[in-house]
Amino acid sequence: IGKSYFVIDSDLILKTCLVLLGENIKFKVANLDKNVVCQFENNWDKISNAITDAFTLLDSWHFNESNFKAKNAIIPLVYYIYHNDIKDINNPIRHTEEKSVMRKWLCMSLLKRVFGGQTDTVLGDIRKVLKTNIGHGYFPLDEIKEAFKSSPSKNLSFTEDYINILLDTEKEHSDCFAILSLLYPHLDYSQDFDKDHMHPEGYFRKLTESKTKESWMSDDDYAFYTNARNWNTIQNLQLLHKSLNRSKQEQSLADWIKEKNINPQ
Repeated sequence: IGKSYFVIDSDLILKTCLVLLGENIKFKVANLDKNVVCQFENNWDKISNAITDAFTLLDSWHFNESNFKAKNAIIPLVYYIYHNDIKDINNPIRHTEEKSVMRKWLCMSLLKRVFGGQTDTVLGDIRKVLKTNIGHGYFPLDEIKEAFKSSPSKNLSFTEDYINILLDTEKEHSDCFAILSLLYPHLDYSQDFDKDHMHPEGYFRKLTESKTKESWMSDDDYAFYTNARNWNTIQNLQLLHKSLNRSKQEQSLADWIKEKNINPQ
């Protein structure tokens, strides 16, 4: 799909069908009787289109198999597309506000591990909210937050302590892109962006690989510069357009800001 690939198994498809059309979403023989299966079959074209549209949407937001691990998180997006009868969700000039809120919800849910356990309960509760708001013309993020606010493990609130943990996320971690997406909501995600080290990675790598202390460095400075957790985390990362990142290369942050005439405030 687009520039990405996603591994989609039959369990995900069946669970999606149950959430879309079944009364009970649990994997039980009793929930898959002839009438239910006939509904899946009779509506399969619309179901498959909604699933494809949802994954195409993920691709446009630069998610892929490596940074989108909780596959069940796609199901509420499919439900929203399907039951609101949206056939042009991937039109770049349509549904822009809805898509922005959908992306925000997705990133928040991934970071809070909402789909990490008790998935049926989570999907059932989200379905109730989505069903209540069918036809309202917006993705009900606030209503979903309200529905889960009392859950200690599934709420979408971010405490200061939790944010501090997220700030230590390193570039290679699957959560990294979701965090940066929340920090850069204004970007046009139809374009290509890189996860860029603001202070260039190459400088620190050279120190790490050489394993020799520069003459100007104290022992504390050497320990700091050679520890990747001090320069390879969210605190030193930005989403930068691919072409800009290629031109920036290993230029120092101070020089790059001056060259681009960027106001640091």
